[in-house]
Amino acid sequence: MGLLLTITAVGLAVIALRVLFPSEWHQDLTFDQQVWKANKNWDRDNPRGRMLESLLADDRLRGMTRAQVVALLGPPDGAGHRVADSLTVSDDEAEAAEEFVYVVGCWSGSRMDPDCLSIRFGSDDRVTGWRVWQS
Repeated sequence: MGLLLTITAVGLAVIALRVLFPSEWHQDLTFDQQVWKANKNWDRDNPRGRMLESLLADDRLRGMTRAQVVALLGPPDGAGHRVADSLTVSDDEAEAAEEFVYVVGCWSGSRMDPDCLSIRFGSDDRVTGWRVWQS
């Protein structure tokens, strides 16, 4: 009985804290191209992470060319399986890469490590898939 009361009290305390001190970190945003492009940074609260679900939900990236991806999201922050420290990739490196990488902030797990969106290209230079991962 004592354990049940403790679990109930902890649960109610967590709910009360969420109501009294709401956090936006878990609330998704609708994809906004201008906001995405304006937030090319390592900021843990980068709004790109909150736009991922909206960006990926309708499968809009599939089949896009590299040029179309750059027009939509801006130049990649990294290429291949790495993120450039300066978040700048040369045109030659981007053209040869099998993946574009975009930093999206620290939104998963304990929010300590940056999350990234990798967009994969096939041999025809069109998007074949994507993944979200922690760097």
